[in-house]
Amino acid sequence: MIVLQCAVAAEQRQLREQLLHPRQHRLGSYDLCQGTLQGQPVALLCGGVGKANAAAAAALLLQQRPRLVVLHGCGGFYPASGLAVGDLAVACEEHYGDEGVATPQGFRDLSQLDLPLLRTPAGCYYNRFPCDPLLTGQLAQSCRTLARQLGCQVGCGPFVTVSCGSGRDDLALLRQQHCGGLCENMEGAAVAHQCLAVGVPFIEVRGLSNATGNRDLRQWDLATAMQRAEQATLAFLADLPLLAQE
Repeated sequence: MIVLQCAVAAEQRQLREQLLHPRQHRLGSYDLCQGTLQGQPVALLCGGVGKANAAAAAALLLQQRPRLVVLHGCGGFYPASGLAVGDLAVACEEHYGDEGVATPQGFRDLSQLDLPLLRTPAGCYYNRFPCDPLLTGQLAQSCRTLARQLGCQVGCGPFVTVSCGSGRDDLALLRQQHCGGLCENMEGAAVAHQCLAVGVPFIEVRGLSNATGNRDLRQWDLATAMQRAEQATLAFLADLPLLAQE
């Protein structure tokens, strides 16, 4: 089973419409919908907005030992990323962007404070949590093929997860410089964290709905961003025939 997780139901509307043999049931306080997409056994989950909701939902579903977790949805790109509204972004790693301390000398993250969020036999993890490199490469390739059809760009690089979004230009610039991120979201690092803790592969794709920085809602396009993240997820699933045979 492959878990497809997002924050809100609007980010999974297309996937649910195309789901074959749907079976819906409750998992704790969540509505879980299982079935088949592109020949792959999947479970669709809307975990809620923010780190706490995303981590709680992922932790509960990870007890089912899925083969893979794919997080998808909308994101806001950093101006220095070279990306634009309607583009796609694929995460190579996730950063907790605001876990740390704001000091008069600047932001100090958890590695600078020596406060790991996760300890494993392979080492300690602070603000950065990796995505599965092989599957991320496959996801990026699927996105590039799709992007040629859609006439948009694909970026692949670090994502930044925050509790308080960068609604000011100066804050967006500081976070982008500190993390080297392509885009910002509110759930990714929490899900990557939970997956790494139990050894389940994690990948993430986002459609870009807006620029971070001073907010101008007239420039946002949530509908296109949601749709493109779903299209990218479907394209990736179609390129994974081996998982369907296992």
